[in-house]
Amino acid sequence: MTKRTGGERPLVGRPSLVARRSSGSVPQPGLLAIDCIEIEASLRAAGRRLIAGVDEVGRGCWAGPVYAAAVVLPPDCYEDRALLAEVTDSKLLSAAKRERLAEQIGCLAVGAAIGWAEAPVIDQLGIVAATRLAMRAALAGLIHAADLPGSAGPAPSIVGRVPEDGWGGRRVAGERVEPDYLLIDALPLPQVPLAQQAIVKGDRSCLCVAAASIIAKVNRDAEMRRRAAHYPPYALDDNKGYGTRRHATALHAAGITPLHRRSFAPMKYLLGIRDHVAGALPKPDSRACPLSASVEPSASIAQS
Repeated sequence: MTKRTGGERPLVGRPSLVARRSSGSVPQPGLLAIDCIEIEASLRAAGRRLIAGVDEVGRGCWAGPVYAAAVVLPPDCYEDRALLAEVTDSKLLSAAKRERLAEQIGCLAVGAAIGWAEAPVIDQLGIVAATRLAMRAALAGLIHAADLPGSAGPAPSIVGRVPEDGWGGRRVAGERVEPDYLLIDALPLPQVPLAQQAIVKGDRSCLCVAAASIIAKVNRDAEMRRRAAHYPPYALDDNKGYGTRRHATALHAAGITPLHRRSFAPMKYLLGIRDHVAGALPKPDSRACPLSASVEPSASIAQS
């Protein structure tokens, strides 16, 4: 089983964020990365209080897992828009800003969790089904106390039928929480028995979905940087598994690694020709990967 750590719960209530919360300042619409959060406002008006945003990262990569995150934000983040004013689709942000915002989200979130599906699972199920698995694993990590998959029995029912290996989920911030509504970026989750809505470009119109995109991206990038040391020719620390000229050159010169998705082009055209890098996936790092190096782990650790 390939099991990885995804992050530690940051300390809640950092002084800078507490000061911003108490200020009660509301930025002008032009200063908000997401001007209008109409969908979340209507759900809150209807009595929904634990809205989980769900998003994925890494669907189009040549190598590495697909990641997802689920984030539940507190009422403060909707009532005082200054708290997460810069949060938006992770693809629109620099790496440095994503890291900083991930720290803020981790400090404020009621709960945040990640899920993932490795390349062999992607090849077995297809990328859409594997992405849904990663999303369900993130939700299970949000709802359940233990990291997934666990050794105490079968996967939680919310995950559904899954391969024995090559996937996982864990909470990275906040507390165990069961959402009462899901807002998902584009991809509905028919196997999840929770009220939900799939929204195209939800990471640019829903605050909780944008927060999930950042948590997923920061954690996946950290994992790909860690794995890069095992496969230097591919520059995974730079391209994070996406297709680049250097990545393509390395594939032709050094072959396909266990991280590569063999059902994707160009890897499927190299099967049996350059498929000569043997071995299993890198051993998991025994240390947790914090959302930010400046955040010390909490004493009660329950992770786009």
